[in-house]
Amino acid sequence: MSHCENLQAVLSPTPLEQFSSAFWERSSLVVRRDAPDYFSSLFSSAELDGLINSSFTNNNIHLIQGTQFAAAWPRRPRKTTLSEFYKEFSDGKSLALREMHVRWKPITRLVSAIARQSGFVITADLIAAPPRSCNAGTFNDSRSFFVLQLEGASTWRLPPGRFKPLSPEAPRTSAGPEGGGESLSLKAGDTLYLPFSNLPGGASSSDALPMVETQDSHSLHLVFTVQRVTYADLLGRAVAGASVKDIELRRAMGFGGPLRPSGKAKSEPRFRELAAKTFEKPDWEGALQALKREHRKRLPFLPDGHFELLRHVESVDATTVVKRRPGIEVQAHLFEGQTELIFPGYYYHGPEKLLLALDFISTTQQFAVKDIPGWYTDPERVRLVKHLISMGILTFATPPAAKAEVRPESA
Repeated sequence: MSHCENLQAVLSPTPLEQFSSAFWERSSLVVRRDAPDYFSSLFSSAELDGLINSSFTNNNIHLIQGTQFAAAWPRRPRKTTLSEFYKEFSDGKSLALREMHVRWKPITRLVSAIARQSGFVITADLIAAPPRSCNAGTFNDSRSFFVLQLEGASTWRLPPGRFKPLSPEAPRTSAGPEGGGESLSLKAGDTLYLPFSNLPGGASSSDALPMVETQDSHSLHLVFTVQRVTYADLLGRAVAGASVKDIELRRAMGFGGPLRPSGKAKSEPRFRELAAKTFEKPDWEGALQALKREHRKRLPFLPDGHFELLRHVESVDATTVVKRRPGIEVQAHLFEGQTELIFPGYYYHGPEKLLLALDFISTTQQFAVKDIPGWYTDPERVRLVKHLISMGILTFATPPAAKAEVRPESA
């Protein structure tokens, strides 16, 4: 396969609708393929040392032995060298590169698409396990995972209780490990989905790590961590929104706070009164919009050489045709008397009168500067577009060096 750019490609041939209704947060899923090159466009072990060598620091590189994680030496003069990484790998340690969603463009593109389809923040870790090893296959966290087996073969030993079990009809390829749990094998091109099971107590046990065992071949896999948004998150945003409007929610507790609540006979009834008042008519739309804003800010950028174009910002005039950069989704709305434009990685605040212009930009992929609707003058339109290009929201429809007549695409 030459491209793997959305969640359907990760799950194929399982339809996305079936995954959403039958597997998401319900049971684990193994998608087996007889296609070793299925994920070859994402990354390969041949590119691993080049990526490490081009990094300024080793801050996001870890070595894994069993369930123990050790960070590499981050920077010079004691920066871990490639030769040392080779030696550690040969000695049986797995190599883990974190935050691949901002380090490698094909992975960034896929993660960005999955984040938009799922509505959750997705991060990506790359783990290379040496032959004849048995090390942790993910980082310890109370999250759900997608595992993409890029190269080699591996046996995943899943601790009991940490993840939802495989569906009854799912094929098992080996017996479960002693002490419970499940065990399954993956080959290059396979996908594994592991939904977190919400253990009693609200957190995973410290030793509940899935282990990856290899035989005579290495294993290279991508782990997409799903940072789930829960109803507790939604309720928290509802309380935060209510506290902006109700000063009583912002009053301090009595002296001693939660450590030594004074006047418990009064403070506990007051707490219950405020809780009932807050959730009597909770602001569902406001809480949802708060989560949407947070999600958009954390989406990864797709690198496209934008720095090179910044030197042409001053060439923008009313006839310039611009477009939103790849993967940039924006949302314009009023917030505390200002227009706020939310986009991946940051936000833009402007006066209320810009709402019409920013709303147009958020819904129109490509346009000429002079076509921004409203009562703005052309110099105001040009100034706004220059600012949005400088912030990485917009770019030129045609590179200025090869500028030609371009007709705006329809919205």
